[in-house]
Amino acid sequence: GDAAKKSHRIDSNNSKALITLGDLSYKSCNYKQALRDYKQAASNDKYSYIPLVREAKAYQKLCNEKKARE
Repeated sequence: GDAAKKSHRIDSNNSKALITLGDLSYKSCNYKQALRDYKQAASNDKYSYIPLVREAKAYQKLCNEKKARE
């Protein structure tokens, strides 16, 4: 957790750090923050599918099936 936060502070466009931060928020049931982190990771790395899959899972937890399928 601390390493991901430090990495994100150094480079706010670090997609791997954002995914890790999103995962930590997700595991803490903070799905809205996880979604924000995954969305930022997806916008920073247009070629990775990982943040998109994680976004869908967060939307499911937030009971937004329509967005989860997009």
